[in-house]
Parts: sequence; structure tokens; C-alpha cells
Amino acid sequence: MAKRGRGDGPVRLEKLGPLTVITLNRPDANNALDDAVRGELLRACDTIAGDDETGAVVLTGAGNEAFSSGYDLPQLAGLTPGEAESLARGSRLVCERLAGLDVPVIGAIKGACIGAGLELALHCDMRIARGDARFGFPGISLGLPPGSAAVDRLGRLIGLGPASALFVTGGVISAERAFMLGLVTNVVSIKEFDAAVMEFASHVANLPRVATVQLKRMLKAAMLGGVPESLGAEALRRAFEEGETGERLRAMFGGPSPGAAIH
Repeated sequence: MAKRGRGDGPVRLEKLGPLTVITLNRPDANNALDDAVRGELLRACDTIAGDDETGAVVLTGAGNEAFSSGYDLPQLAGLTPGEAESLARGSRLVCERLAGLDVPVIGAIKGACIGAGLELALHCDMRIARGDARFGFPGISLGLPPGSAAVDRLGRLIGLGPASALFVTGGVISAERAFMLGLVTNVVSIKEFDAAVMEFASHVANLPRVATVQLKRMLKAAMLGGVPESLGAEALRRAFEEGETGERLRAMFGGPSPGAAIH
């Protein structure tokens, strides 16, 4: 598979055919999220949004120890209250831009996925965890509340009761517990993790793109409270109009092409 990459900075962007991989690239800092990372993530989302060939995205962390350890605490320590508010707003913007991508985003979670790192992962459409992954918002012990987007997303995903316990206690849970709660879709052994992620993500990336884009639109609507009937009908119309649905079905079962004369 052809591979194209960009940059060795705080975020690495690689194109593997129809699959694009975003890598948080601060392994020496456990991929902590500072201003440079947030800026590069926004630019990565802009690049992907303008690429009609990308069918799916993987978001992961460099190194072997962490997806992301959350906010860069040394940077956080020097902020004024106003700057802290701006940082929180900027972090939410990054999360919303990631969630707003047209194509499915798969979080590949290994090691620590905590605090703002977990908030970012929650804005992926699916999360696959390595066996050693761990999840939580331990910042409450330092007086750091989780971002508002994390509260909303986690509550919708696993229910307000379990989410409240995770937020209030500052506890960190294992990959297995995260799977039981529905926080991750699958847990894979350390040895098999990279191959399993690529196999799954490549499958998603190679699905008919128009159909997956329409499906994601409906899933986003469901996250916000419900899928209008008109959205489902439009999705099927666009699959036939813009995609390969009709051609694939006719190839399998026969039948006239649209507009063909019937005698």
C-alpha cells in the first residue's frame, strides 16, 4: 500500500491509500497535549476534510507508553485563569473538529489514555484498546475538572452513573473494564494490536465512501438525540445518486441501468 507522510513535528500525518493515520508525536512527554499539538491537530483535520480520497482515519500516539497523558502539566502550571479558560475552549474546538470529520475516526489506544487525552479519544467514532490501556480523569486530585465535552460524551456513551463515578473518584480503569462499560469496542493483545488496528481500519477505509459518510451523519444525529426520518431517506438516495450502490447491486443481481429504455 502506498504510503505518504508529512512532518516529524508534534503531530504526524500519514496517508496509506484510503486510510489516513494521525499520530500524536511527543513520546518523550507521553504525548501530552500542548499548544503545538492542538494547532497541528486542527491543521490535520483541515487536510483530511479537504481529501475526498480518505475513507477512514486512525488516531494514535507515538511510542509504546501512552496514547496521551492529557494536558501538558508544566505548561498548565504557568497559566493565568483567563489563559486556562482559553486553553479549555481550544481543546474543545479540537475535539469538535475531530468528531466533525465526514469519515469514521478510529482511536487506537495503548498505554495511558487519561485526562484531555481521553477527552480526545471520546470524540473518535470507535476505540480499539491494547491490553495494557488504561483510562480515567485523575486530574480531579489536582483540582482539575474534566472538560465539558468529556462529561457529555462519556455520560452518553457509558451512562451517567458509571461516568460520574469515574469523574468524581479520579480512578483509572483497565482496558477490560472499559470494554465492559462500552467505552471501547475491542481489546487486543499487545502482540497483535498494531496488525489488528490496521486490518480493521483498512476494511473501514475501503468501504464505499458515500455510504460511510452518510452513516456517520446519522450517527452524529443519534448522538445529539435522534435521527430524523428525512436524514435516513436522504442517505439512501445519495448512496444511489453519488455512490456505487446501484451499480454493485446490478452487478450482483442484474437489472436495467437507471434511465434505460424498457421494451
